[in-house]
Amino acid sequence: GKVLVLDNELQPQELSHRIQTVAGRLNVARATWETAIGYEALRGRLKDVHALARDLSGVPAGAFDLVILDALYRALPKGTDENSNADMSGVYNVLDALALRLDAALVVIHHSTKGSQSGKGIMDVGAGAGAIGRATDSHIILREHEEPGAVVLDGKPRSFPPFNPRCYRWEFPLWIAATELDPEDLKRAGGRGRRKQEHAKEDAAPKGPAA
Repeated sequence: GKVLVLDNELQPQELSHRIQTVAGRLNVARATWETAIGYEALRGRLKDVHALARDLSGVPAGAFDLVILDALYRALPKGTDENSNADMSGVYNVLDALALRLDAALVVIHHSTKGSQSGKGIMDVGAGAGAIGRATDSHIILREHEEPGAVVLDGKPRSFPPFNPRCYRWEFPLWIAATELDPEDLKRAGGRGRRKQEHAKEDAAPKGPAA
């Protein structure tokens, strides 16, 4: 399908370079991705969700199958409190209306809370008000795996069957499936994953007399 990327963190040259690099690694022809992907780099000329909705008011429904907003925190209206249920409900009302009018799926990139995420529920990983979790149809999260450079992808859809968490390893410029890793081995507070903690307990356990 056709994708529109609204990025407010990267410079235009960097965003273009990233897309070209990933497309090249996937052997996607330039003519193909240039037709399928539209993007706008908003860094230095930030627009909140209201301004973005106005800018897209002339785009016909069905022109894009997917719209990606990266990242939410830079598109919040002035004075918005990320921890306010009323404020964030208002923001998501604008996003819902935008997705409905464009007849497109909308992906919103949001930052996580501070600290270790290993012991938190899926809907508690994202920072801010609980209204964000309730307004979102599907949550997709990434948590650090105990192996450096690896993550565990997990999620919670509202209306579709649940899926099992899975591991990925960063191999520039792609995330590659790492089926040999255990999704349960999340990086814990203090940098120790489950396996390291279990091994530490085993090492600390009193040993019986030698045979």
